[in-house]
This record gives sequence, structure tokens and C-alpha cells, in this order.
Amino acid sequence: MSDPGKRLRKRGAEATSDAQSSQAASGGSADRLLKIGRSIGNDAFQDRLSEGDQQRKSLVDFAMERLRKMYGAQMAEVQAGSYTEMRKNWKEIGDSHKEDKVKPEPMRWGEAARIYRDATYQLCRGDLDRGRQLLENAIEAERKAREALGKNVDLADGDKDGPEAPGTMQEIVPNQACAPCALPDGLDIADAIMANQTTVQDPPVKKRGKDPWWTDLEEEEEEEAAEGGAS
Repeated sequence: MSDPGKRLRKRGAEATSDAQSSQAASGGSADRLLKIGRSIGNDAFQDRLSEGDQQRKSLVDFAMERLRKMYGAQMAEVQAGSYTEMRKNWKEIGDSHKEDKVKPEPMRWGEAARIYRDATYQLCRGDLDRGRQLLENAIEAERKAREALGKNVDLADGDKDGPEAPGTMQEIVPNQACAPCALPDGLDIADAIMANQTTVQDPPVKKRGKDPWWTDLEEEEEEEAAEGGAS
């Protein structure tokens, strides 16, 4: 039998390690701020802090907006994967010629949600440079998820647009930091996206393979012959 006390001690050690990692990250930002303050003077330092706070707010707002849009897209995929909707689209989804109709995969959004969440953590700890790097990765992950989305998923108008990196990301310089702040309200939406484990069954029809490439040539020749005969 396993030792409950041992498990509790292990969890305690893991929690302590996580807390130390968080403190180290915040401490690193604080050290950078102190170095900047000593090198540029108090007034310039305050201006730099204010600028960093504004940049951080812009990036956090962007991450939260993308999370809300992805949550809406995920819910649309859940709806598209329902029994009623799948009955409407089974044949088209099973037809390899209709590449724009694919089986819904609500879990596809989890990776991008995780990275957006981690980017927000870093930004709120004051590490603007690391937060920017993670946002770049999150944008790429969201784009891949959207590219794989089938046209049989009916997105709300507000959830259709893909991610465009805000200009603020280009303003962040290497190792740039700002003062830590509280996490934004509603960040748990990222956890909700990651926790969604909805799966959709394959269509109950045999997958129709694509016709051989030469059939396209045969069809073109038949059309040309028909046009020639008509003239």
C-alpha cells in the first residue's frame, strides 16, 4: 500500500517548488528594474515604468480577447459535433473530395489557450520580454487551430477573425521588465478551454477515397471533345 503521508510530503514539496519558481521570476524582474533605476535616474525610471505598464496592459488585453474568441470557437465545434449536426454532415465529412468539411475537434484549442495563459502569467509578473515571446507562440498555435477548422463549424461573427499581433509586441526590447501586477479577471477561461475533452465520433460512412489523378485529365478531354463537336 502507498504511504499517504509520503504523498502529502511530495505534494508539499511540489507546491514549495512552484512558489519558489514564481518568486524567482518576480525577483528577476525586480532586479532588472533596480538596475535600470540606478542607471537612468528616478524621473526617467518612472517614465519607463509607466510605459511598461501601458505596454503590459495592451498585451494582456490582447491575450484575454483571443482566449474569449477561442472559447466561442470551441463551443461552436462542440455544437457542430452534436448528433443532430453530424447527421447533416456525415457524408460530406466522409468525402475526401470535400476537404473543407472536417470532423469537429473541440480539443484543438487547448494548446493555444495554455500558451496564452502562460504569456499572461509572465506579463503580470513583470517579464515583458518573456511574455512577448510566449504570445508569438500562442498566435502561431491559434492560427494552426483555425486553419484546421472545417466550414461545417458555424462560428459567430465575433469569433471568426484570426489573431493579428498587436504593434506593442514590436516595442518590447530584450529583457524588458515592469512592475508586477495582479492577474486579470476571467483568466480561468483558459482552464475551461483546456479542460474541454469533448470528442466526436467518426462518421458512420465509409471514407470515400479521392479519384486517381488521371480521371481529371479524362474529364478535361471529354469536355474539350464535347465543345469541339458543338462547334
